[in-house]
Amino acid sequence: MFHLAHTSSFLRTINFKKQNTLAMIMDNASYHKSEKTGEYMDDSDGMFECIFLPAYTPQLNPIEVLWRDL
Repeated sequence: MFHLAHTSSFLRTINFKKQNTLAMIMDNASYHKSEKTGEYMDDSDGMFECIFLPAYTPQLNPIEVLWRDL
């Protein structure tokens, strides 16, 4: 389950140098496009760039292989 507070803490940890923009490649799940997520990304001072996968392309999302096998 997506939890913005945990995710934001994790993202800040992995991008601690803040020297480069971190590309966030996401599918079109509703929580990825929520108002809270958008506000967080807008407030990140350019730390993140959101790149959304095309709709209905699970073959481009490696985690889908895991979900398929569960």
